[in-house]
Amino acid sequence: MRGGPLPGAAGQWVTAEVTVTGDPRAADVRPGGAPGPVLLDAEVTRVRVGGTEQAVRSPVLVVVVEPAGQGSEQRSEEVGEEGSEEEERDGWRELLPSTRLRIRAEVVAPLPGREGGIAAVLRVAGAGPPEVTGAPGAPQRFAGRLRDGLREAAADLPGDARGLLPALVVGDTSGLSPELAEAVRATGLTHAIVVSGSHLAIVLAVLIGRPAAASRAERGGLAARLGLPLRATAVVGGGLVVAFLLVCRPGPSVLRAAVCGGIALLAVATGRRRSLLPALAAAVLLLVLWDPGLADPTP
Repeated sequence: MRGGPLPGAAGQWVTAEVTVTGDPRAADVRPGGAPGPVLLDAEVTRVRVGGTEQAVRSPVLVVVVEPAGQGSEQRSEEVGEEGSEEEERDGWRELLPSTRLRIRAEVVAPLPGREGGIAAVLRVAGAGPPEVTGAPGAPQRFAGRLRDGLREAAADLPGDARGLLPALVVGDTSGLSPELAEAVRATGLTHAIVVSGSHLAIVLAVLIGRPAAASRAERGGLAARLGLPLRATAVVGGGLVVAFLLVCRPGPSVLRAAVCGGIALLAVATGRRRSLLPALAAAVLLLVLWDPGLADPTP
């Protein structure tokens, strides 16, 4: 994952084709009230270093910063220019996963101990909106509309609640104020705004009722009310798991919950006995085989 030309190209400027793999997020506000950079998790699929171009598959962190000399004081001199730059930042902040971009960026080595499975940091000077070479897929557009709808539904809530509700439901922390985010970290409640198995358990409980009775005649949930057979119940549950992955984004905790849920649904479909510990062990094994980077303990 960390191979390829990028780790050895620190300090050089490269042209890269990247695929966005996560939702854009804003860094902390800088001193003086200037907005922080926009951060993007992405995967480089093609890169030109010097005169050499090659296909790669390297995870990176894209950091979109303002050009030198374009601080908040200078921007405030002209309202039109300020609005234009804000629109450009919105273009980066509104990107959806699976969007393909072409960027010109400076390669920066990750901070020691903070690599987090990435090959490099690509620093893009904000010289305009992103150059999109491929639109996001239909599933990601649908998931984006659902997340936008939840944010709009929460917009009328008072105070911090408008940003906290999407965070609690789908792990969307984009609406949290810096003060609330710091308070969540300081009180050790970060787990409350990270989507995990408990969220998926609630979703599947609506379908199959109490998990212990999922394959019995007295099972509950919508599947029993609709008279769905076990195999059809498992297929519908599988669709819910996929939708859960798309809407909540496939972070490590979400992937673990989804694979555990998929194994449990397979047991429902085949009528086999289910046990939590073997399902969890199988989920961990499958995930590490699929993406060894998930075993990286660095934050």
